[in-house]
Amino acid sequence: MRKALCLAEKGRYGVGANPMVGAILVKGGRIVGQGYHQKFGGKHAETLAIEDAGKKAKGADLYVTLEPCATHGKTPPCTEAIIEAGIRKVFCAVHDPTKKNGGKAKKILKKCKIPVCYGLLKDEAVYLNEPFFLFHHKKTQRPFVTLKLAQSLDGKIATYKGESRWITSSRSRQMAHNLRAESEAVAVGAQTCETDNPRLTVRGVKAGKTTRFRVVFVGKKVLPKNLKIFENVKNYRTLVLATSNINQWRKRFRNVKHVEVIHLTARTRKGQIRHALKELAKKGITKLMVEGGGDLAWSFLQAECLDRIVFFVAKKIIGGKDAADSVGGKGVSKIKSAIRIVNESVYDLGDDLLIVGKLR
Repeated sequence: MRKALCLAEKGRYGVGANPMVGAILVKGGRIVGQGYHQKFGGKHAETLAIEDAGKKAKGADLYVTLEPCATHGKTPPCTEAIIEAGIRKVFCAVHDPTKKNGGKAKKILKKCKIPVCYGLLKDEAVYLNEPFFLFHHKKTQRPFVTLKLAQSLDGKIATYKGESRWITSSRSRQMAHNLRAESEAVAVGAQTCETDNPRLTVRGVKAGKTTRFRVVFVGKKVLPKNLKIFENVKNYRTLVLATSNINQWRKRFRNVKHVEVIHLTARTRKGQIRHALKELAKKGITKLMVEGGGDLAWSFLQAECLDRIVFFVAKKIIGGKDAADSVGGKGVSKIKSAIRIVNESVYDLGDDLLIVGKLR
């Protein structure tokens, strides 16, 4: 099962909203077939492992990191392939959390006298696909949100003159693109969009050809139409999340198919963030990366809608009371109210430090 989990990792940048899944076929104490879900809409791990094993699949045991699918979707049910191949027994790390497939595989396979066992390395399997499980949780059903920031040692994201390229190293920037590649949507605030004029596209990574979303929280602001985020890029759509000037925004992009304007009706910033996540969930987005600026970062922190922080910290000091901070907003009034980070890991990247953690 641990081997299957390692295989599943290989699909990180290609599966889109689908979970990463790995499968191993074992017969006579030896691996006879293996496979992993490689790309959105492609063959599932179980099918690929069976194809890899060929005739040796008959009488083999299947180890798979997620309960096999039992319904028709973009591909035929994996349960059919398992039955046809003559698999002897199935070991699943964890149940499928979706209403469509959850618990069905065991019932189908049991009729064909194929035992199914659950729970082997369950925690590791859930951690691997945490966004997928969060999205399909009945009480949550929202994207898994990562806050990614690149800053100096003293917390600055630009000089007092607004220069921000480049604070961190090329190695850190490529790792940031890797993070984009595993997310279906990347979000920035209006100020970042106007100042930095980012494309918010994935570069330097072989990512799956799924639809990706570029999200900009504009609030009451009306941005220029010629920004890069509004350009028509293949496989990308842009979502404008506005609290006012809705008619002006919609008129501007009335006949532009790749740009959609969404009205955030909540009065508070906290409510607007939560409303935005509900709208993104409706579009099937399971993983969202927030890239700044400082006010948007604070809004997500205040709304308690962040699941992971990824800070690239350059070993530099920029200084300046007028230089932009990585996290803005009003902040906390008391030290005991400071937002705590847990389960953190710190990596030395040479020129930078990488800090990854979760919010308590």
